[in-house]
Amino acid sequence: MKVGVKSTALRFGDSTKEWLTGFGIASLSGLALSGLNAEVGECYSALFFTRLNNCFLCHDYMIGAGWPYYAFLGVASGHLGWQIWSVDLSSSSDCNRK
Repeated sequence: MKVGVKSTALRFGDSTKEWLTGFGIASLSGLALSGLNAEVGECYSALFFTRLNNCFLCHDYMIGAGWPYYAFLGVASGHLGWQIWSVDLSSSSDCNRK
């Protein structure tokens, strides 16, 4: 701070874990919405952005996320939660491991 170095670690201070939790929730929510969109979204051509009706290209682009996607997303959520909960922010070696 004395030499003017700016970082998010300094800015977040004692509320770093809360910020990380918020960023994690936003990230995982975006991934969940992407999976949902892959399952219920409309079929559009990647080249012309026009809606395709009963076209063989729809099967290439709209395969759906399926249950494995959400299962692995749940595992990733749990792992991220564990990392945030268990990290010791005052220990650089613990932060590096996680």
